[in-house]
Amino acid sequence: MGGKGTERETVVVVNERKHNKLNNDILLKPASRFDHDSQIDKRGCWDERKEREMLVSQIVELQSTLRDLSHKVDNIKLENMKLRSDNEVLVHCIENLVYDFNMPQ
Repeated sequence: MGGKGTERETVVVVNERKHNKLNNDILLKPASRFDHDSQIDKRGCWDERKEREMLVSQIVELQSTLRDLSHKVDNIKLENMKLRSDNEVLVHCIENLVYDFNMPQ
């Protein structure tokens, strides 16, 4: 029992090392595959996040454009109402002038 173990102990240690190496190889391969899948998932998440950000940005821009167009439409409607009112006043004035002109004096 000096510095070296018996032959049986040496065989057991060698077998344990082979067994541990085999287990490590088996455990590492799925883990490395998982890491690769995880990296793909992270890239996929990043791509999805980037795409979502772009879509949100486009939506915000479209909302802003819609808001601007709605304001323009409202302003045009208001201007149209004013012009209609002015036209009614002018029509009334013209009718009065025509009536006054056609009246015998």
